Amino acid sequence: MMNLAIPCKIRIILLLVFCSGCVGGLFPVGEKDAAAPPPAPVVRIAPSSPPPPASVISPSAAVNPEKKQRVYVADAVSDFTYHNTTLTRDVTWNGTVSVRGVLTVAPQATLNIGPGTVVTFRPDDTGAVDGALLVQGRLCARGTAEQPVLFRPGTRTVEPGDWQGILLLGSKKKNLLEQCRIEGAVTGLEAIYSTVSLKSSHVAACRTGLRLKGSLLIASGGGASGCELGYALVDSESDIREAAFTGNTMGLSLSGGALQLVFSGFSSNTVRALEAKGARLSVLRSTFTGNGSGLALDSSEGGITESTVSANQELGVRLTRSRMRLSGNVISRNTGVGILVDDGEAAIWGNSISSNGRYDLYNAGREELRAPGNWWGTPSPPAARKRIYDREQDPLRGAVLIEPCLVTAPEVSQ
Repeated sequence: MMNLAIPCKIRIILLLVFCSGCVGGLFPVGEKDAAAPPPAPVVRIAPSSPPPPASVISPSAAVNPEKKQRVYVADAVSDFTYHNTTLTRDVTWNGTVSVRGVLTVAPQATLNIGPGTVVTFRPDDTGAVDGALLVQGRLCARGTAEQPVLFRPGTRTVEPGDWQGILLLGSKKKNLLEQCRIEGAVTGLEAIYSTVSLKSSHVAACRTGLRLKGSLLIASGGGASGCELGYALVDSESDIREAAFTGNTMGLSLSGGALQLVFSGFSSNTVRALEAKGARLSVLRSTFTGNGSGLALDSSEGGITESTVSANQELGVRLTRSRMRLSGNVISRNTGVGILVDDGEAAIWGNSISSNGRYDLYNAGREELRAPGNWWGTPSPPAARKRIYDREQDPLRGAVLIEPCLVTAPEVSQ
């Protein structure tokens, strides 16, 4: 009888051949329809780290994570062209400037930009590093109303995230952007442990218009529009005056630090005009109209004075664990609630609070809230109380003390 047993060596050979076929089927090599490897992750510099060298923005840090198709206009003749370059001496730009990859301004150098200059950014020749301007020295960009300085991607159309943006890193040399416009960046202007002044400068169509970390900002005019987040201020000192935040998803977010906000306007921000957590803020003569919600303040302190919070789709003002003074404001025609509080930390007086959705004031906490000397749209305290939610509606809520009420609407300065 024939022996059908397969010798051991032959069995091993057959097993290897079979496994190699399986491996080839699961992980095809060299096929045209093979899936492309995932893009390199975006690496951000930890804010607590010391300022790194000029090569801080590496290919992995500035890669286009979405690999979206961008249509770039043909390169025109530029007055200045850079490709992953470091400026070690003072330079002045006028005319047109083309930046491929990352342009770095070294700590000892100053970049001056004159009126009407247009700076475009695109990836480097490898396509791996998106355009960016990294400033460790000083940036001084001065445009005029007739000839602003423009920072934008080299694409045919502008969309958020088409280039990385401008990063001020450890630069406390009085950086200035006057009559400038920044468009289509991941973060239009980011300042980490830096000092910057903005005069009539605007960010538009960016994922985040302006982001600060441990920095000092003085801004007048300008603002943000069409961004996912207009301004993000983290552990920074900011003075913002006569700025406009329109058509963003979120207008301004404040975390820690301090903000002085004067004569500024927030409108058509779809989620919220302003939010703050663990911060000190003073809001004076500003307007919050036609947003998703007006102001949401958590664990913050300061004041809102002589401002208008009106016609927002949800809440006018929400206060959570916040020692805020509300005085001389108009809070009206908000679709939801005029003022929502979670405790008794706030003090509310001298305001005109009326014609809001279901309630003009809603006490969601257990503590008493003092709100004397306000106008509630009626000279009658019993009529005013019908639009105030407190212990009278729910024994578990704290009382709202409104007496004495104003018998006429106060003259509110705007």
